[in-house]
Amino acid sequence: MKRYYLIVLFLFSLIILISFSSCIWWNNGELKFKESIDHQLIWEKHVGLSIASMNYNDFDGTYFYLAAEDCLNDEAYVLKYDLDGNLKWKTNITESSLDPSQDNIRQVKKLGNLLYIISFYFSIPGNNYYLHIVDAESGQYYGKYLLIDGGAYDGIAPDTDGNTNFVILSYDYSGNTYHQLTIFCFDKESTTPVLLNSRVFDFEVVMNSYKCIYNGKMYITSDYPKNAALIVLDCEKLADPSYTNEECIIKIIEEQESNDVWNWLGPTVIDNKIISSYLMRDDSGYHRDYRFACYDESKDYEKIWESPSDMTPEYGSSAPEAPLTYFNGKLIYPCFNYYVGCFDITNGKLIWFTDNSLYEDPSNDSLNNNYAMGVVMNNKWYIQPVYSISAIIIYDITTGKKVGRIEDIYTGVGVRNPLWVVGNRIYVATWTDYFYCFEISERYRTEYFIIPLFIVISFIFYGGYKIRKGKKNKEKDREKSIKKGEEIKENKDNRISFNELYENKMDKDRIILKLI
Repeated sequence: MKRYYLIVLFLFSLIILISFSSCIWWNNGELKFKESIDHQLIWEKHVGLSIASMNYNDFDGTYFYLAAEDCLNDEAYVLKYDLDGNLKWKTNITESSLDPSQDNIRQVKKLGNLLYIISFYFSIPGNNYYLHIVDAESGQYYGKYLLIDGGAYDGIAPDTDGNTNFVILSYDYSGNTYHQLTIFCFDKESTTPVLLNSRVFDFEVVMNSYKCIYNGKMYITSDYPKNAALIVLDCEKLADPSYTNEECIIKIIEEQESNDVWNWLGPTVIDNKIISSYLMRDDSGYHRDYRFACYDESKDYEKIWESPSDMTPEYGSSAPEAPLTYFNGKLIYPCFNYYVGCFDITNGKLIWFTDNSLYEDPSNDSLNNNYAMGVVMNNKWYIQPVYSISAIIIYDITTGKKVGRIEDIYTGVGVRNPLWVVGNRIYVATWTDYFYCFEISERYRTEYFIIPLFIVISFIFYGGYKIRKGKKNKEKDREKSIKKGEEIKENKDNRISFNELYENKMDKDRIILKLI
């Protein structure tokens, strides 16, 4: 019994020690939320170059194609890594293009077996944008094409349809006060840039989107001419010079009540449903009311639903600059500052809306803007807010509850690091020269199951103690029974001996009587 109490005392002391050390671990100045899913760093690669952020990189499910920059020597690179962190090749775009001005990569996109790479050179009055083509398998440089000389503003990641690869830019032509949609159409079968056609549309656009082509149609969000609009274009006609711009337009859906558009996102297409977004301002021009709208392609883009005006109920939350994440009928959107949300794709109903702070009290945190991409693993959404002390925050997709975080990422704040997920591994590329792979398990931190474990262990020890005690009692009873049996036998033997003596005495008395 004494040993049992000593074990219980030891386990209780262990609980106190773990709880105390946990408080020290998590309480970094202010109290952070404690939930955390176990993770292990599988590998860490020091690339030696600043890796570009967000959608500037690409991943085809097997290989990573990373845009990187040597800031000291003003050179741009593309690097290919496999899932085990092995560098397959590294191509110097600045050197291969024989153009020292091309020192910054804007996009890397794999289209078929080719990499379409958009680079630019910052200059006054405008930037020079080039297309470079590199073999995705070997890294061989094939050639370049000057897209715009002196005025491009931003662009969508290159995309493909049919026999055409498209490069879409927003261009500020000389004398214009707005940025016009400019589309370049290249021959998909050619390894060198062969231009099939190019078009300029009089749509005001400011783009930083990720994918725009679905089933032969190109979807663009725009201020057209004044209100937010969803524009649908025919990809086959875009590539054919015989069609006019007007003949390439399938549909223009203008939101009459709006006065701005979330051009940073672009539309999201899921199962013939097109999710677009726009904002409204009050008379002061300050208060923003962001809304999502869903259109059905099969019904001539009829509006199915529109999100309520309280889609982002916290005052001051801004539009996201990263793509929406779709999972199991839900769309998760990262807001520009402080908040994230999730809505039902079937009816636009807001499911949950919460902060993206590392702290129990979000007022202790600030500037956690969600530029970065989110990924899904095991019904959980992983997102890295900007200015988040280099952490990934993990949310339960069903409830929106923060269920963990990863803080072991060496990177600077304010950077939109890309995330990818394969199986139970998370891959993170950072602008501070590092490329990480973490393995995630569903085991939670020790303090969340130590008490139940303590109770179970206590019952086991107590049960063992009772069993041992029962065995000892049985052994004692057995020894008593044996001893009692021996005593009974001894008494019986004594009685037998007494009877024998008595009978012997009686026989002697009979003999004496006969002699007399």
